[in-house]
Amino acid sequence: MKHLMSITAAVILSLPLYAETLHGISVYTRNGCSRCVYTINYLKNHNIPHVEYPIEEEKNYNSLCEIISRSGKQTNGIISTPVIIKDGAVYFNIENLETFLESLK
Repeated sequence: MKHLMSITAAVILSLPLYAETLHGISVYTRNGCSRCVYTINYLKNHNIPHVEYPIEEEKNYNSLCEIISRSGKQTNGIISTPVIIKDGAVYFNIENLETFLESLK
């Protein structure tokens, strides 16, 4: 019962973050990730509104796991950051980050 309550609490806490990702751009980042720094700088320099969620914070990490699970996308056990959500669509393991970011303008 205690385990079920903690799972329920994690899901409930992640729902507000998940709802925020349905519109606009959300970026899940990780400390020490040069691609994350590049992404955030690109968005700022091009005045593209976004919200950053560092996954070192447990609530952000839990939310990211839930979002990826709901997306139905296969991870093959690997999720490279940044994870970018635009209008509810989830993008991760982005090969050509520069081209992808240009498409967000």
